[in-house]
Amino acid sequence: MSTRLHNGFRLNVRDLGELTDVARGLRDAIRPIAYREVGATILREAVKVADHRAMGSESPPLVNLRQLHSSNDIQAFLRAARQAQAAVHDMATVANEAALDVAGTLGSAPVMLDACCDVMTSIHDMFPSASAGKPFEEAIMWSFTEARHSARTGERSSGFDGDVDLVAFMDHDGLFYATLHAENSALREACMDDDRLIAFPFWDNTDRPGDVTEAEWRKRGEIWSRLLGKEGVPALSGFTFTLSRTSDCIGLAPIAHLAANLPDMMDAIDSRSTRARRYARNQWAGQRMAEMRREDLAAGLTARQSDQRMMQHSCQAMLEARDAELGELHDRIFSKLPSRDDIYGMADEALARWRPGHDDAPTRRPS
Repeated sequence: MSTRLHNGFRLNVRDLGELTDVARGLRDAIRPIAYREVGATILREAVKVADHRAMGSESPPLVNLRQLHSSNDIQAFLRAARQAQAAVHDMATVANEAALDVAGTLGSAPVMLDACCDVMTSIHDMFPSASAGKPFEEAIMWSFTEARHSARTGERSSGFDGDVDLVAFMDHDGLFYATLHAENSALREACMDDDRLIAFPFWDNTDRPGDVTEAEWRKRGEIWSRLLGKEGVPALSGFTFTLSRTSDCIGLAPIAHLAANLPDMMDAIDSRSTRARRYARNQWAGQRMAEMRREDLAAGLTARQSDQRMMQHSCQAMLEARDAELGELHDRIFSKLPSRDDIYGMADEALARWRPGHDDAPTRRPS
């Protein structure tokens, strides 16, 4: 079984007390970054709500896609597809190193996985998670709903993943090592900025880094093999420090952070033209899927049989939409979308009560 530890580190600590200090320091470093990330997520969600309200009839028309978007399966499917992408890439890398021809075995799997990831991401961006109402108020309430769901079920939020764990190990010579587990890149980078974490990765499925000697690389592999034991799973062999949980990141603090730093946070949203291009591509794909459904029915398929081909049709439609001519559709949607100044005005008004010192500032999040 191959070993891949891109998230491995050597810790510059001498005892458990200093190890605990590292964990506390990382928690302190993560917290403000998490608040900023949640605030940016709320801002983007509010913009989706405002955009779809402004587009009106230009919104993607297919009810089936809306039902798919609201399903809890979409995030699980996207995560599985991305993991499969990585696995296929690793298989191809190992096969190439061994001079094996696997083109016939892998076939179109890499292309199909790319298409699946693109479809799932596009469907997620196609519809706002918040319901009717004022965009920012709805986005804020959506964030509280996400926090409650994450705390109750242990599932990660579809909009923000704030889970971060540090699994520490002590080798027989008294040196400390760790693996860092974080899906959110900003939170991961905040941890890696701590100079007490020294990069110490290892993998045996491809070539070693050029700046590491063969002897050093072999020794590094022996260390990780010893630390991980026969289980090979960090959480089963080391001490786990919980540095952050999604449910702890979402609440009043990130909203207050967004309110206090709104001008700087506006960079978190896409430009008006980028949003118009995305919506135009999605609408074009939705119309193409409707055409394929009519073709199915004309060919004698039942409505249920056509629905079962929805994923196949959506992959094909999204791939075709990449090369479609969207100029007129883009321009029409662009003219309807709120500008950056419009969004700033809506946000500034909605977030005024969340700023420190406001008479109506909330003191706790809704239950």
